[in-house]
Amino acid sequence: MEWIRSRLRGMWLVLHSPCEALACDLRGPSYLVPFVILSLFYTLIAVIQAPIQLEWLQVQAAASGTEAARTAAGLEMARRSVRLSLILVPILLMLRWLVHAFLFWLTAQVFLVGLSFSKTLTVVAYSYIPILFRDATTCLILCLRDREMLMHSEGLHVALGLNIVFPQLPLPWWALAGNVNFFEFWFIGLLVAGFSALGRVRWQKSLAVVLPVWLFVTFVQVGFVALGQQLRNQMARG
Repeated sequence: MEWIRSRLRGMWLVLHSPCEALACDLRGPSYLVPFVILSLFYTLIAVIQAPIQLEWLQVQAAASGTEAARTAAGLEMARRSVRLSLILVPILLMLRWLVHAFLFWLTAQVFLVGLSFSKTLTVVAYSYIPILFRDATTCLILCLRDREMLMHSEGLHVALGLNIVFPQLPLPWWALAGNVNFFEFWFIGLLVAGFSALGRVRWQKSLAVVLPVWLFVTFVQVGFVALGQQLRNQMARG
């Protein structure tokens, strides 16, 4: 229990003293505690957002004049996908962490930062707290938003970054601008602090590890967002 309490304390310290939190004794699979906690929160977010997403699909299908039978079949398929996605939430979260950790660890070898893969994964896990806050903020905005917004094809989009300033950008660039936000900067800062503390290097070298990987992952995610939007539009049109 003491091992778990110390990791929970580390998650709290990350919010206000990240260098202290990530410089603590993180031996063993310290990423497991953040994984359990964040998986529960992400599952809750998925449960809350699911009805909104289904309602958006129904509204879009009706607006496109899709036959009632085809709309019902599409919605049933979407409901099954939602149930499956709830089961997959922890798996997908860990997969994202493993991809991030592998890329950071691989880049760290180039810059001669002495980090094990386990420690790299732990830094990623603790640094993901701002990303949870970002996704929770998105969920909150969707819940508070007027349902008339669902009439628009962009009804599920939420602007949190530069896309607030440039709302008319086409989707791939709009999503890219959205990644320039407070939560992402916080995420980068925690990664830099963590790798600097555990790798015993200056923050400039840690930033040289973090920034290229963050840019690469961001562009890949933007590509998936654009592809996912195309698929949702096709499903809505039947």
